[in-house]
Amino acid sequence: DGSYRSLTSNSTPGAATPEDVVMTILEGVKAGDVAGRQSMAAFGGWLDDGQVAALANYVTARFGNPDLSVTAADVRQMRAGTTTSQTIIILAAVLMLGLLLLLARRLRRRAT
Repeated sequence: DGSYRSLTSNSTPGAATPEDVVMTILEGVKAGDVAGRQSMAAFGGWLDDGQVAALANYVTARFGNPDLSVTAADVRQMRAGTTTSQTIIILAAVLMLGLLLLLARRLRRRAT
């Protein structure tokens, strides 16, 4: 009936990392997050880390990237909020490089 978003055309299961799938399973999706769509319940309080990993692996293999896998240890880290996205690491590296270049430029100007 179209009231629920299809996983087949959804970018979350096909992402480069399984973090979005795991966090969606753990925290759910609130109705206000997606206009005109239904909410999805959070299962973080009902499923253990191994069950969440198994479900995330099924969803990514069936509807997204079959090369991805997540372990119970990965889920445990995500629950604790200790994972670091590759995007954040890359952005931090670019920012540091930019700051170093700016500092080097200023030091050169002062030396002349």
